[in-house]
Amino acid sequence: MGRGPRRPAIACGGQVVDDAGSMARPSVHPGTLVDVAVQLHRDEAAELAALAERDRAVGLQLGAEADTAADPAARARWLVRWLDALPGASRSGGAALTTVGLGAVLLGLLLGYGVARAVLYYDGSHPVNVVHVLVVFVVLQALTLVLFVVAAWPGRRGARGQAGGGLPEALRRLGPGRWVAGLTRLLPADFFASEVRDALERMTGRGDAHGVLYGRVQKWQLLAWSQAFALAFNIGAIAGAVQLIVGSDLAFGWSTTLDVDERAMKRLTDTLSLPWAWAWEGAVPDDGTIAATRTFRAETFGGDAGAAGVFTKWWPFVLMCMVTYGLLPRVVTWAVSRARLRAAAGRALGLLPGGDAVLRRMTRPRVATRAAGHEAGNAGASTGPAEPVEIAPPTDRVACVVRWAAAPLPAGADDTSVLDAGGGATLADDRAALRQAQARSVAAGPGAAVVVRVKAWEPPLGELIDFLRELRGGVAEGAPIEVSPAGDGDRVVWRDRLTRVGDPWLRLVGEAE
Repeated sequence: MGRGPRRPAIACGGQVVDDAGSMARPSVHPGTLVDVAVQLHRDEAAELAALAERDRAVGLQLGAEADTAADPAARARWLVRWLDALPGASRSGGAALTTVGLGAVLLGLLLGYGVARAVLYYDGSHPVNVVHVLVVFVVLQALTLVLFVVAAWPGRRGARGQAGGGLPEALRRLGPGRWVAGLTRLLPADFFASEVRDALERMTGRGDAHGVLYGRVQKWQLLAWSQAFALAFNIGAIAGAVQLIVGSDLAFGWSTTLDVDERAMKRLTDTLSLPWAWAWEGAVPDDGTIAATRTFRAETFGGDAGAAGVFTKWWPFVLMCMVTYGLLPRVVTWAVSRARLRAAAGRALGLLPGGDAVLRRMTRPRVATRAAGHEAGNAGASTGPAEPVEIAPPTDRVACVVRWAAAPLPAGADDTSVLDAGGGATLADDRAALRQAQARSVAAGPGAAVVVRVKAWEPPLGELIDFLRELRGGVAEGAPIEVSPAGDGDRVVWRDRLTRVGDPWLRLVGEAE
């Protein structure tokens, strides 16, 4: 089914369904994703025999079968169970994210309370202008909701794998979620474990090279923190307003330089009151209140005790506007962001490099070792600032082979289905090879690798790196891309350059034995 030649080597992970497929993705707390990534990072320093014994014991305890990792959703669910059953596993990811989230809530509460106190400030010389209240707590709220929709709008995945881009990406980077994420830099260095801090940095988008795997998690984590901040802002503002209403004699009026008469103001207040007018008539200003409370700065505010009552009749309307157009929409956007974040975390967990190796160890009584000391599936699981590309044996499932700049093929290889690109090929030829490679990868499934054959003695130039990034944008999700250098050359140079690409499924492979 569109597959190229097969080579004997260690098997790839299980089948992975496409993100647009019908397989439902599990809802996973993002802290669990952090904890699994941290544990995989720890496992990189352990002996393979010890890992095999440990994970096989866990697999027997959980009743794992050979087809456990049949798809990313199942893989994510089994990794959660594996982590729960693993003695001494990391459990600090959820606490770290909760700590950062509490920072967003605290900041929002304080700012909302302060803004309400400023907007509703009244010293007896002039009433609180209802128009100012509506601008801050209705108009600006509506504007920020529009910005949330733009920032949350699904975008096309780029060559580096990040979701969205342009204006939505800029809004996420400028939003409160980014401010809160930046607060982690102000915490003491030992506040979080270094491996947990590194994982948090990936999830908050400070490591853009990891967008291939964490792009959606980054997006929804920042939006969830932004909406937690906005929700807390409105709670703080309402608390400040209630305190002033109950603890002082606030007087409200309305004034504007614009040509707005009492009838236009009545129409505006009636429209804004539609959600609650049926339940609380007292929260809908009547004609007499609107006419009596229009004020002008050029006039002296009398504060006559006999007329003071009419100036206080605005408070139910003001409070209901803050609840209806500020608080309630933020409850919805926060809930949506949290749900989408958990779905994105489940997706990333199912595709996490190294997870398939864990599940293979859970279901295999014996695991063959090799000189490198680690399974190929462990490559890229590190949570450090950069994930070194492992020099690993090739996988046994190949979707297609791309020969870059006429690089020699292995002895006995069938070159009838090889795609040629780079070197003397034209740009149109490169594009055609790119499209064919992507189509064959999608047809073969994510378990099959796209092999790019290169000349080891030539340095990895920008043209090849651009090709690899473009290739990632259209292959099956989670499919390995294996760069196979032919001949003698410095493979460390190749490994270091490929590491900077930031693709967790990009591998540098040696010759098949």
